[in-house]
Amino acid sequence: GKSKNGRTFLASSSPLRRAKQKKLSKIEKMVAADPILSLFEFYNSNLSVASASIGQVYKARIKRGPALEAAIGKLEAAKWGGKTVAIKIQRPDVAAAASLDMYLLRRTAIWLSKFRGGDLVGISDT
Repeated sequence: GKSKNGRTFLASSSPLRRAKQKKLSKIEKMVAADPILSLFEFYNSNLSVASASIGQVYKARIKRGPALEAAIGKLEAAKWGGKTVAIKIQRPDVAAAASLDMYLLRRTAIWLSKFRGGDLVGISDT
């Protein structure tokens, strides 16, 4: 379309089109699908503030309201509602990755114990 001064503007500038084009982030999808995570309002444009090998940490505010009261009781909801907290969310594939890591560690220990001796398998299993 054209504006009053004759300049062309992008059709994608319409609010409806922008809403359709916006893709939900992973955290937004997780929050929408999880009744516990939906109790929080995430800050920092839903970007993590820290990261670790098995998860990511997000800054969030505990939402006040009936859902929080139903989850933790009216008295606790009054105490905790509105507080800013850190939420650590475990990566969804962490259990499979840890299992594979342990399997590879054990296989390596079996192979090394042939050359070095000792109970490397027993050590790797603990």
